[in-house]
Formats: sequence, C-alpha cells, structure tokens
Amino acid sequence: SLQKINEVLAQAQIRVDSSYAKLQYAEALVAHVETQLAVEARWEIGGPEYTQFKTEACLGKYRAALDELE
Repeated sequence: SLQKINEVLAQAQIRVDSSYAKLQYAEALVAHVETQLAVEARWEIGGPEYTQFKTEACLGKYRAALDELE
C-alpha cells in the first residue's frame, strides 16, 4: 500500500541521514588526527605509496591464507 511505501521511505531517509552524520563525524575526526600527526598529504588512490601498501596488504592476506591451509 501507499502508506507502507511512505513508511519504508521515511525509515530509509532516517538511515541515510544517520549514515551521513556518521560520515561527517569520521571526516572531522580524520582531519583532527591528521593535524595532530602533522600529516602533510594524503595518499592518492593509484599513487606509489597506495599501490605499495595495497600490494603488501594483499601479500599478507595471501600468506595468512596459506598458513591456514598448512
């Protein structure tokens, strides 16, 4: 029914608003920590530091999976 659809949409809007508020809080917290740690620049997706860390993280997961198999 139309009333049920409206109720579901209202609940979805509440969840979206809540998630957005959490995102804003997380971004503010990150900015604060970056200031405290004197972070000069963030890594860019596809940048050399990002790619190196991603590769190392994948290798770590791979090694952990191998250890579980042994």
